[in-house]
Amino acid sequence: MADYFLNCYVARYERSNMKFSRDALNAMKTYSWPGNIRELEHSIEKAVILADRNIIQSEDLYMKKAPHQQPGTAEIPLAFDYHEKDLIRKALLKNSGNLTDAARDLGISRPTIYHKMKKYGL
Repeated sequence: MADYFLNCYVARYERSNMKFSRDALNAMKTYSWPGNIRELEHSIEKAVILADRNIIQSEDLYMKKAPHQQPGTAEIPLAFDYHEKDLIRKALLKNSGNLTDAARDLGISRPTIYHKMKKYGL
């Protein structure tokens, strides 16, 4: 499934020769995927959009828990906010602060990215 999604999004976003590192493959195998197949698909799409290199590392997949969480806790809203803020920050860096381009890369509108930047203090 991961390879299928990778190939789809590499074609859609015109990236070339992207693949998963061994670490990323192991991380995907051991992650519980609480959001099921949709979480896997969205994680890979964001990795393709935001990865700085052609090899997707485990940290590019946004599966890790927020640093303040204790192992075994299920603080999904806090983890989501942590990852959303990180995605927005990376999209802004990638696009040199251009809100329109960053929003397009994230698949959201310009007003939405502006609202989220305000929410996270970016």
